[in-house]
Amino acid sequence: DVQKWMGGELAESSVNALGSDDRDQCLKAVRSIKNATIGSNSKKRLYTNLGVIPKLERLLSSGDEELITQVVATLGSLINGTNPDSLKQIIESQIPIVLIQLLNHKSLKMVEATARTLKIFFRKPNAPHQLIFEERTLSGLVNLIKYTPENIAELAATILASFYTSRSYLEKSELLDRMRTYQTSLWASGAFEASMKLLFSNQTKVINAKSQESALRIVGFLSFMNLDICKSIAHHAKILDALNKLIRDSSPIIKLLAASCIANLSRCKIDTIVPLSDSATVAVVLKLLHTSDPEWIREEVPAALAHILIENEDLQRMVVDSDAITILISNLRDESASPSLIQSSLKALAAITELLEDGRRKVIDTGILPTIASFLENTSIGIRLAACDCIRSLSRSVKALRTALVDLEITPSLFKLLDDESVDIQTIALAALCNVILDFSPMKKMALENSGIKLICYKTSNSNVTIRMNAVWALKNLVFMAVPELDSLYPSGESIACACHI
Repeated sequence: DVQKWMGGELAESSVNALGSDDRDQCLKAVRSIKNATIGSNSKKRLYTNLGVIPKLERLLSSGDEELITQVVATLGSLINGTNPDSLKQIIESQIPIVLIQLLNHKSLKMVEATARTLKIFFRKPNAPHQLIFEERTLSGLVNLIKYTPENIAELAATILASFYTSRSYLEKSELLDRMRTYQTSLWASGAFEASMKLLFSNQTKVINAKSQESALRIVGFLSFMNLDICKSIAHHAKILDALNKLIRDSSPIIKLLAASCIANLSRCKIDTIVPLSDSATVAVVLKLLHTSDPEWIREEVPAALAHILIENEDLQRMVVDSDAITILISNLRDESASPSLIQSSLKALAAITELLEDGRRKVIDTGILPTIASFLENTSIGIRLAACDCIRSLSRSVKALRTALVDLEITPSLFKLLDDESVDIQTIALAALCNVILDFSPMKKMALENSGIKLICYKTSNSNVTIRMNAVWALKNLVFMAVPELDSLYPSGESIACACHI
């Protein structure tokens, strides 16, 4: 029983005091809860279970500036943890809307406290980021960058970039559609020009580093797979010179963010916006693979590397010749690795092995395939997707199709993913199956004997055009030169019926 838990009686007393008519007693209780929950997930869970969040929400409308400021800070403490119930209750309440309104408060102390809490809140992947891009909120945040002290301006910029920074797994089409909408709104709001104030700030070095970080996040967000905005950025020579310098900064965070911006701009293939060569950018990111502090750098570097390498054989060869594969595989074998690190490492391996047989052989020879295959069963959609993409790249190896993947019996796992809740996973699983059921692969017979034709035929009527196309390609590879097997397995002509249906 939660009341019998250590500190339960004191916690219950503090929560009850939040409803007191005595203002000082109420304020004391808020401070007590804030101090108790900082850095303690168990205390956050305890207070949440005692119903603290609805009571804090009511206090936000008290009109008492000092009390509200303490409530806002306490909410930040409750959000900044691993307790999903706290976040869920806050998302489902009116608290995010009230906090956004408090950004317009006359007190800079209140504004700063609110911005800090919102920064924590919108860092969560499932936070309602659409609230940021409502016209009034967007305009207010941009004005905070323009007209408030740098510590508040930096927080506002970080909030604006939070969707890009914290983007969780979304279906690819949904992610890109939402990204385009948000990028358009953000560019039109003047956020890019406002963020330049932070990038070229003359304040103290500590604050300046944070300001540069938040400005680079906005540039990274705006330039991500958006040709039109990249063209507009190309007219700002000052930002290009800044990126050229910042990629050599002493801070790993600044280096990574600058490299990501350069990669985004470079992928648009506009000569005027490549301040550094792609190989120089990759060299910087490869060095960052050895960085372990802070932890989020270790998590984000592989994802940044994957983005740079896509469809670039020369850069993939450069990475294969480095120690990157060894580091990434070590991440996958690390039992303490976070889900984000596993996902980003799998993404990087998929990109490295996309085009080069040498890369595939190097990965397969490490014996990591069983571990990668195990991630196909992971509860995280993002990890399953990255693992499936990795298998797709590795299955382009003829050697792997005859040996390592056969030993793994990977075909049933891929067929199982055809019913995954994620459309993207279904799409990539079909693409992987196109490889593993080629005529020279021993897995082709296994697929035929396990209702492979029926399962793939079912996908040819899917509403998603990419799934339909991949299914037809997979079916083509499966039935190619397989007439004897088809006659034996489907004497009634079911396979012919399927082909006629298509």
